[in-house]
Amino acid sequence: MNADNRAFLEVETILNRIRPKTYYGRREILDPPVFERGEEKDLADHFRRLRDLKEAIDGRDFSRLETFLKEIRNIDRSLSKLASEETMTVVDFFELKRFVFFQKRIYTLLTEEPNLKEMDAAREYGLDDPDGVWGLLDPRGTGQFFFSVDSDYAVELRKQIEGLNKLKKAEIEKICQRLQKQFELPLNGKTRFSLNRSDIRNEAMRRLEHVVLEDESTFIMTYRITGTGKTADLREKIDAVTLELDREERRYRQELKERLGEYKDFFIRQIEAITTIDKHLAFLEFARDYRCSFPEIAPSAKKLVIGDGKNILIEEYCNKTGLKYDRISGEFNPGTNIIIGANMGGKTSALKTTGQLYMLFAMGIPVPADHFIAPLFDAVVCVFRTSEEEGLSGFAMEVERIRACFSTKQSLSLIDEFGSSTNPEEGEAIAAAVSKRLNERESVSIFVTHYSLPLKTAETVYRTGALKMNDPDAFKMKEIINHIDHRLYRINDGEVPKGAIKIAGYLGMPDEILSEATKFLNKRID
Repeated sequence: MNADNRAFLEVETILNRIRPKTYYGRREILDPPVFERGEEKDLADHFRRLRDLKEAIDGRDFSRLETFLKEIRNIDRSLSKLASEETMTVVDFFELKRFVFFQKRIYTLLTEEPNLKEMDAAREYGLDDPDGVWGLLDPRGTGQFFFSVDSDYAVELRKQIEGLNKLKKAEIEKICQRLQKQFELPLNGKTRFSLNRSDIRNEAMRRLEHVVLEDESTFIMTYRITGTGKTADLREKIDAVTLELDREERRYRQELKERLGEYKDFFIRQIEAITTIDKHLAFLEFARDYRCSFPEIAPSAKKLVIGDGKNILIEEYCNKTGLKYDRISGEFNPGTNIIIGANMGGKTSALKTTGQLYMLFAMGIPVPADHFIAPLFDAVVCVFRTSEEEGLSGFAMEVERIRACFSTKQSLSLIDEFGSSTNPEEGEAIAAAVSKRLNERESVSIFVTHYSLPLKTAETVYRTGALKMNDPDAFKMKEIINHIDHRLYRINDGEVPKGAIKIAGYLGMPDEILSEATKFLNKRID
């Protein structure tokens, strides 16, 4: 589905309601894979796994699993280094070790928690035992995710550096204690100190070989204690051992990189497994929050069935503004299915709702409806006109978009008032011709229109926008939206709803005009 169609159906806004915990889950939910015709078995297997997971976690506390998922970070950069000639840093190994640390905890939870163990969740999602790679990254069995070079030689070198640093520190402390006692210097355990320029001790400080003038100003002289020749010898030894440690760490990192290279596919598989687990948990959370159901895949019949489906964006708006939201139900058969009704009747909303429900279904996400049955299509085609596309440009865009309805073998075509951007007579004629041809195809086409001619060419016709009341005195203009029934009702072929005429009467239009309008309407239909 292209970007224009996704925008028309507000797919991104819906997907923003789904919140995976990992970087990888969040990345994929921005553009999730869409199942297409021929992948029915894969989609059925996907929903089976979702149901199994729901049954395993229902009513149980899995906050630990969510915590572990939140700790999964992006390791793509470190993995790319693992597969290339680029040098890996300690940070790269830390990121890989950290990933395995939390992967190991997810694996343990999935293999030890009774319900998840019973559904064999680790195998189901492709999560592997990480003991082999963990042993490489944690050879000393610390059980922590921090990383350091753990060769025996490196450990010995660090001990040498630690011992030399202690000797150096002890030597400096002896010098400091002696100077503090001899000159009453304000050291307090520090190796830097300051004296007023007028202090007579400045002369003595200049003569001491292990004290250097570090900075001076108009009033202050700042000194640093550098140590004796013995201290300098210790520094040289520390530098030499540090250089050797650096060489050992580079050797160790290269060797570890080569050994970890054998686990490159392991990392890729685990990223995929964790991403899927994360998405599935997010789907189930979405299903719980928006009271969704698991859809059915139409086995042979091509029709699309909605039972009390809802557009969650419109429902949220209605809840905020105190309006009543009407769910929609309907059966849309192969061929042309027309939705007709007055403005504000909910025709375009019903069209978008159908598209949204199908897209969630095709993305493997539970659907906000009591039940939903659909086949998989090759594509979803949306034909619409934006507010910027008026006149000739709007008609050109409509024609450009509707061509895809005929070029795709089996599509779900969602057509919003095609032909309304040109003169009414030609627009109605073209709309009727399009409806007739679409009615001859296997595709399911849903056609919103104000025109009457297309009704004679359609497989099914639905009406929306009927008045919920028959009492003119109770009709209030400012509450007009609450007087409209936005549900879909199937009507007989050729029947034209007269909601607009009735509303005009409630709004005070003279009876003689309403009568004439009805005569014109009936004459046009005949």
